[in-house]
This record gives sequence, structure tokens and C-alpha cells, in this order.
Amino acid sequence: MTRRTARPTLRTVREDLPEGWGNPYPKQAIERGDLQAAMPLTSLDHPVLSKAVECFGEDPKQDSPVGPIHAAASERFHEVKISQWRGAVWIEPGGACWVVAVGLAKGNHQDRDDFYKRIERIEAGPGVASLLPTTEDADLWKLELAHSLLSDWHLGNQRAIAEALSSVASGGTTRLTIRAPEMAVEKGRHEILAEVDLIVERFEEPEYHAEEVVLTVREQADWRGSQLAAAFTMSLLACVHPPETDWEVAGGSYSNMLEIGTLSTRIAELLNMSESGTRTTPQMVTESHYVHSRDLTERTVEGRAARSLCGVYFVPRQEHDSLPKCPECEAAYAEAT
Repeated sequence: MTRRTARPTLRTVREDLPEGWGNPYPKQAIERGDLQAAMPLTSLDHPVLSKAVECFGEDPKQDSPVGPIHAAASERFHEVKISQWRGAVWIEPGGACWVVAVGLAKGNHQDRDDFYKRIERIEAGPGVASLLPTTEDADLWKLELAHSLLSDWHLGNQRAIAEALSSVASGGTTRLTIRAPEMAVEKGRHEILAEVDLIVERFEEPEYHAEEVVLTVREQADWRGSQLAAAFTMSLLACVHPPETDWEVAGGSYSNMLEIGTLSTRIAELLNMSESGTRTTPQMVTESHYVHSRDLTERTVEGRAARSLCGVYFVPRQEHDSLPKCPECEAAYAEAT
């Protein structure tokens, strides 16, 4: 979560950084207006932006600028530098740090295009306040913060699911309480999103070896049917067993019959992913299934799972035209029509 770490304004990326990029794709995304594709702006791959992040992180006690930029008399700008690159960082009253201008040191600071000369001209003209973050910057920062908080929430749930699975991997029952994201609770929503009962039963008979997993999700009334609850459920299933079409669904319960040892392997994967900050994702369908068109439209928009004619449970989120048709769905459709 990056509430404070130095981030560039959109103007800085668009106008001040034509070169020097390690990965140019985020800048290209910003130039074509696809701002979300460039997030997080605290991770853009440019040396002076990376230096700003190093100098201005989440802990203000660790700030390490070169010093103030004296050419900016009307605002307090802090200088960062690496090689010939120079940057100006402004700290807003709320604490967020912004890289508001970037340039190159040229001609022993006498060249017209020198970073400091440019700051002097701006101060003498419109004033360096014209470089400060705009409403567009602030809105993107809030969106990015929300994404970061939500990602942290999903990762926390992922770790909790791995620990719950570990406690019942050899068989047993446990209950997992899922708290809602902090930002949602602050807005008056209930602090508990759902409770999950997790049951593992092992079958080790001479001709049959399997472990059955049953998940029962009980959403708190304030969250029932919400997109966040649906997103959590899909994340839960992906944590336990990513291929979403392998799950059998009955009401709020989801069951899966797995080979012995599958859960132990999955737990180790989940713990490694959580340690590296990587979120698990569902494995989507590989065949084109038949679903009622009205049901398909609603569930595509809401991100909820649908059941096909053959009984497969999946979330419609990809174009199926290029996929091979499910023979069971085709047969059921032909019989119905």
C-alpha cells in the first residue's frame, strides 16, 4: 500500500520524460489515455522516478533528498538526482509525495534547457504552483490506493486460506472468518464479509484414493449478492483449486474431488505466492458452453458465476467464439430445441 511514496504527476510523465525508460509501456499507456494500465505509478521504470521512490517512501523519517530547490521560491520543492537526471518532489499537506518536474542538468547549469533554468523560468512566469498535482492526478492516486488496499486484502485472505487448508489437509473441519476491506468498513458496511466452513475428507480405499474438499460460504447479510463477495468466492476457489470448471456447486457450497496430495502441493504454492505478493487467479474455461443469454449478460457484468447446460460452473469473462464447443452442451441444446 503506497499512501505516501513518491509518484510522478501525469504531466511529468507526458512532458518531462521523453527518454531514459527501462520499460516504456506504462508511459505509452498514459499517452494513449489508458491510465489504469500504467498503475502503480510508484513503480514506473525510469531512473529518476526510482530514485524519488528511494528518497521518499512510506516513512518520512527516512526521507533523503539532496536538499531544497532554491529556484522554486514560492513552493518547497525537494531535489533528487541520479546521474544527469534531476527531479523536484513536492509533499502535499496530507503527506503524499509527488514528482512534479524532471529534467537534465546541462551546461554546468547555464544551458537554457538545464533543469534548474527551466524551474527559474516557470517561477518567473506562471509560478511553480502550476506544476502541482491536478484533479486528474488526485483521482488516479485515490483509484490506485483503492486497488492497492483491495490487493492487500486479497493477499491477506490468500494467506488465511492457506493456513486454514494446512490445518485440515489430512482431514477435518475448520471455519474461516473473512473481514471486509478496511475502506468498506469505514464507509459503514459490516466488518464481516463472510464465514467459510472448510471440510476435507480423505478416502483411502484399495481401489479409490481421493481427498474431497467442501467449501460453504455464508455471506453476511450486508454483503449478500455483492460484487466484492462474489470476487472473494472466486478467489477462494482459485486458492484451493484454480480450474473453476472442476467445482460442483449446490447453493452456497462448492465441492471438489482431488487426487491424494493435491492439497499439500497447493498449500505450499499458496504460501510461496503469498510470500512473494503474488495473487492466485482462476483457470478459465477451455470450451464454449451454452448459458441462457439473459443470465450470461447479468453475470458477465456482475462478475458472478453461471451454470451451463452441461452443469459446468464458471464466470463468463472471455470471448468463447474461438473455443471448441462443449459436446454435452450442444446435445442438451439440441434436445431442448
